[in-house]
Amino acid sequence: MIGQRTICASQGVTKLIVKTFRGLPQGGVISPTMWALVAHSLLKWLSKQGIYTQGFADDGTVLIIGAFLSTLCEIMQRVLHGIEKWCDERQLSVNPIKTELILFTRKLKIEGFQSITFYGKTLALSNQVKYL
Repeated sequence: MIGQRTICASQGVTKLIVKTFRGLPQGGVISPTMWALVAHSLLKWLSKQGIYTQGFADDGTVLIIGAFLSTLCEIMQRVLHGIEKWCDERQLSVNPIKTELILFTRKLKIEGFQSITFYGKTLALSNQVKYL
């Protein structure tokens, strides 16, 4: 989004000049708003798919509810492929290492779980996740 710009920083006699290619500055005041403008189309697409999603700053959550775990896994895999495609079209990416998968259930036996991959990485089930 921010491209072909030059960033200059200086402190005392030290001066640093860097050319940007894309991205937003971490900790920038306007960065969350700019990211929200970019991510809006992704959230809108997910909503049209019948998927509940929430975005905050540069984090996102996808919630899928259903009775059959195998069907939920298939839907989640389809959604993640859609997110990958959306990112690729915009020359963006999501770090699969920072992507977590959690299953909320009252069942003692988890039957029908199928492995889910994101950017070629198999996502493991987590017992807890941290979300801003």
